[in-house]
Order: sequence, then C-alpha cells, then structure tokens
Amino acid sequence: MVFENAAAGVRLRATPIVRDSGDTIGRYDHAFIAVSLFNSYYSTRRLETLIRWANHAFASSHLPIFDLPHAYTLSAQRGSSDGVVRRVLEEGRKLRNRVAKIRAGHAIDGRRHKILSWTDLVANRDYMTVRTDVERAYLEDRRLRDACLDMAGTLVATPAGDGSHGESARRLAVRYLLDELPLLVDSPRILGAPASAFLYHRAPALMTDLFGGRFTLKPSEFQGYFVVEDDREARPAARPDDPEHAPFAPEHARMTEDAI
Repeated sequence: MVFENAAAGVRLRATPIVRDSGDTIGRYDHAFIAVSLFNSYYSTRRLETLIRWANHAFASSHLPIFDLPHAYTLSAQRGSSDGVVRRVLEEGRKLRNRVAKIRAGHAIDGRRHKILSWTDLVANRDYMTVRTDVERAYLEDRRLRDACLDMAGTLVATPAGDGSHGESARRLAVRYLLDELPLLVDSPRILGAPASAFLYHRAPALMTDLFGGRFTLKPSEFQGYFVVEDDREARPAARPDDPEHAPFAPEHARMTEDAI
C-alpha cells in the first residue's frame, strides 16, 4: 500500500509483515516509529520523513530513543566496560537532539507525538508485565528461543561473519532482543493506544515468524507491524539473515547504501 500525503510532502510504502494477512495500516491510530542508535539508515532526512508522516497520518505516535539496551550488544561484541555505557548514552543524546530539532522545525505536537526514553519505558508497569511474559515464553518455547538466539548471533557477528564471539556473546546479546519484544507483542497496552502499528524498514525472520503465529508468544490483536519504505527509493532484495533486519540494530549492522 502506497501512502501519499501531500501536506506532509511524503510518499511511503507500508507493507504488512505477513503479506497475505489482509492487514491495512489505516486501521491503526497510533504509530511506533522504530529507530535505532548506530544505524546509518536513520539519516536526518529519513527521520524527518517518518516524523512528518506520523504527524499527519496518525492520531498519536511514539519514537523510541533506547540507549542502555545497546550496551548488551556492544558488550557482547567487545567485552563489558564503562566505556560501553558512556558510548551508548552519548549516541542516545545525539539522536535525541536530532529528533528534537526536527520536531521543533515542524511544530510537532508533543502531547500526541512523543519521544519514548528507556527510563520511561522501564518505569511502565504494563511494559514490565509483558516483559515477564516474553521471558517466560523464551524459556519455555524452544522454537522462540532458537529464533532469538539466531538473531542475536547476527547482531554480534564480526564484519567478516566468522561468528567468533561464541555462545556466551549470543546469550548476552539476546537480552537486547527480549527487552524490545514487548513492544512488538503489545505496544497498545504498554503505551495506552487503541491499536498500534510498529513501523520499521525491514522484516526480520524472527518478527515474520512472530506475526505468522509460529511461537507460543502471540502479538495482541491490536498490534500491527509494517515495513515502511520511501516509495521513491529503489531498494535491493533483503537477505533473511542480514543483521540489519533487527529492529533497533546496533553499530556494525549498517545499511550498505549511503545515508541520504
């Protein structure tokens, strides 16, 4: 579905993650704009396009700026250190400043369209409840556990793809995914929205299987997931094992195309 909004000056293609589901983005009044630190895909221009579109197309939205969860993956890649925490906090500050400048330039209503910080999220009681459900499903459902560990492996693989970080690194990095999964399972409950569309530019295998019903963990009936791309950009075919597919993918998982 191509969504064009002349007022916002954007033309975006929104495709449900399960293509034959019949889901349409028009049934959602809330958008969760999934962006990440250390990911060159999120150039200022792309952020501006997404923020302006959400402002015109949805009654409300949240844009996450999650810093501390990235420490899991960076620590898995490089080993734990105080420098890892400082680095993710600094990257979070930079992203927040870019987003704030865009929002101010377009007079975005901060009461309806909000920035969601990691501190605010972990203080949310509903988030912590769903996070507990996710953890339980991860421990009890081997298929879900294997899928999470597979994706975690792509996040900590070396640029050469030799997988040298090992099992302990995967099990550390998977905490990052488990912290994010509640927002893919029931963001309406967590964020107080009637129905919410999770917006990302890729379709990871883990998320395709989640929304395809392959796990005991199921998304809420009011939770959607759409792959959103600028319809004016030609994109190469995506590899299903590409680490760039992971929502909030960190550091080395960068787009091969140049940032706009």
